[in-house]
Amino acid sequence: MRWIHRAVVLTTALTLAVAGCAPRQVVSDPEPRWEATESDPLNELLPLLNDMSTPDSDLSVFLCTGHFCTAMTDEQRQQLISELQATAGVIEVVFESRDDLYKQFGEMVRERPDLVEAVSPEQFPDVLRVTLDVRGDPGHFADRFTTYPGVDEVQIHPRSPAGDEQPNEATVGDAIRLGGSTTTIVVTIIEIIDPADPGRRALDEGRRVVAIDLLIENLGPETYDRRADWQATLIDTDHRQHSSTARPRSTSCHGFDGSVTLTAGDLRRGCIFHEISSNAGLRSYQFAHGRRIGTWDLTDQP
Repeated sequence: MRWIHRAVVLTTALTLAVAGCAPRQVVSDPEPRWEATESDPLNELLPLLNDMSTPDSDLSVFLCTGHFCTAMTDEQRQQLISELQATAGVIEVVFESRDDLYKQFGEMVRERPDLVEAVSPEQFPDVLRVTLDVRGDPGHFADRFTTYPGVDEVQIHPRSPAGDEQPNEATVGDAIRLGGSTTTIVVTIIEIIDPADPGRRALDEGRRVVAIDLLIENLGPETYDRRADWQATLIDTDHRQHSSTARPRSTSCHGFDGSVTLTAGDLRRGCIFHEISSNAGLRSYQFAHGRRIGTWDLTDQP
């Protein structure tokens, strides 16, 4: 990441200047690279700073600090936040100041005062953490906002599975715990209704509707407010994936009907509908929360 390398380069230049030495790297290099010696404490900065740059979000939008590009004004930053929040597919935009990042870094290396003294808040950027729903394309957002005035870099964080929070072989009836940036939820597939009543919308020939009956519980601490149907994907045995489809007045089960708003400790049950080929079998089901994705194996479904 450019801002990490730049932070280290700036620190190196300052350190060498104080020591009366010539810097080993030209600070104005658009893609600076710091090559620390084995004994130099700054050798440890790069992996530590890199750990800070992978939060529980899909994108990090790093804003210019003024060292290598023109710093963004408060008005420009608020305009960018407003544009991001108004963009389809964006669930959440969280602003973290350079002071916030500096404090996080200080907590990480609190037992290493030499590393704390090696950097200052001015060397950290302000950053916007952007969380997308499952339909949001991180690459599209990166391309769109990389050239935005005052933006230094946009970093994509690949989504990851639920990890240790997910059963090794989650199937129907199993609960998966998904931790997000502000909330943790538990999602359980209660049953699969296949085929499901298509409701008042007609189906094309050779198509059927599958309903996934879900229970969502919010463990907090913040309120969960999402379009649950936008977080879900059904994968069939032909390895094709299917987003949700609206099926009003289906007699099979009650849908979520818009956003699901859950305060801490609250839960909600409802169906998400998917339209697939009449001949396709069910392979797996995915439900996303931030960068976490829970996956259920559906191959044993009749």
